Amino acid sequence: MTGKLLGAAFIAASALWVFTAQLRTRKRQTQMLQELAAALDAMAAAIRWKRMAMPDILASLKRYPLAGPYFQKIEKQLQQGIPLEKAWYHLFSTLPVGSELLTALELTGDEEKLTAALLYTARQLKDCCQRRRQEQRQGTKLWLAGALSGAGLLIILLM
Repeated sequence: MTGKLLGAAFIAASALWVFTAQLRTRKRQTQMLQELAAALDAMAAAIRWKRMAMPDILASLKRYPLAGPYFQKIEKQLQQGIPLEKAWYHLFSTLPVGSELLTALELTGDEEKLTAALLYTARQLKDCCQRRRQEQRQGTKLWLAGALSGAGLLIILLM
């Protein structure tokens, strides 16, 4: 009986560990999308209201803990002579979530076109974050229901 209880405890602990690891990963990805949306909003504001140049804007976006390193890498690639569009596409195509939105962003054109594109993409990223939060809540409810059902089944089996 002790072996069964110990085995059941190990199974429950491993299931909980997997669930919390997935939850942390998903939460971190959602935070990254939020930071990217905020950064795009800041870029649009810097272009429209402050009339800043793109290298200065990218340097100011380093302050974001999760998204900042991406902008820092883009800035370094610009210093090496790589065009902004190419550096942007190459770097953001590696993201696990939101890459399709960021790589579709056109960083060309006049001020109006560029700020509109930045704000549109930021809005899409915010919508993506909202959908991910709703999916996360739904997934947590389903996982909890499954865990309670599994616990009930385990109790029945151990009796």
